[in-house]
Amino acid sequence: MNLNFSTLYWIMKKQSTHKKQVYRIILKSLAFIGLSALAFSLLRTALLSPAPTNHKKASTKPIIVDISQLSAGEIKTVHWNNQHIAILHRTVAMLEQVDIHNRNNKYFVFINQGGDVNCPLTTDTKTKHYLKDICSGYLYDSSGKVLKSNARVRNLSIPPHRLINKHQMLIGEINNTGT
Repeated sequence: MNLNFSTLYWIMKKQSTHKKQVYRIILKSLAFIGLSALAFSLLRTALLSPAPTNHKKASTKPIIVDISQLSAGEIKTVHWNNQHIAILHRTVAMLEQVDIHNRNNKYFVFINQGGDVNCPLTTDTKTKHYLKDICSGYLYDSSGKVLKSNARVRNLSIPPHRLINKHQMLIGEINNTGT
C-alpha cells in the first residue's frame, strides 16, 4: 500500500472533523439537558411553592403590657413585630434631663437596639441616669438621644405605643393625639 503525505493528511483531517462533530453534538446535548433541568426546577418552584403565610401580619398586632410592677429605673423587655421592645420607667433624675415635653412621660418605650451593631441596652451602672449599649458602650439619655455624636450611631427608634391606664401600655398602636 502506497501512502503518501497528502493521503495521510486527508485521513487525519477526516478523523479530526469527525471528532469535532462528535464533541459538538455532546456539548449541545449537555447544554440542552442543563437548560431543561433549570426550566423544570423553576417551573416546579413556581407552581408547587406553598402559599405565603400571614406571619408578618400576625406579629404586628398590638400587644398589651403590664407595667404595674415596673419600678423607677427598671427596664422591661417584650417582643413585638419581630423586635425586642424595652420599656424604661424613668427616675426623677432621668426626667430632669429630658426635654420639657417629655417630662410628663414616666415611661420611655424604645426598640432595644443601640449603637452600630444593634446590641441591647441597659441602665448605666455608674450613674443610673443613662442607657448604655452593652457592646459598644455608647450612652443615650432617657429620651433615646445618643450623647456623643458619631456618624455610625443613631438615636433610638421608638415604636408606636400609648398608655392605656397607669398599669397597662399598648404597643403597636397609637391614639389620635400621638404617643
